[in-house]
Amino acid sequence: MPPSHFFTTVVEREISPVEQAISDLRTDPRLSDEAAAKIGSVMRDLYDALAQDVEPSRPAVACHLRATNVMRPGAAQRLAPLLGDMQDELRRLVEAGEL
Repeated sequence: MPPSHFFTTVVEREISPVEQAISDLRTDPRLSDEAAAKIGSVMRDLYDALAQDVEPSRPAVACHLRATNVMRPGAAQRLAPLLGDMQDELRRLVEAGEL
């Protein structure tokens, strides 16, 4: 049996920097829950007002075809549209906030 049969996949949620900072505030013993919530609210508002959307520095899908010398002729050309479609769909999901 493959090793994957014995392990379950763990999905981790990526935490934004502002959410991490707000989480850290909640653990500060010098702040009451109410004070931490107020500071967190101000931080979130400032972040939303000042943060800018940036284009990813690299494509959402990247593929290196190491075995191209053993592939059948035309395989890379047939894969290109599929990878392009995957990248377009990933970009759509990111822009919709679903990924």
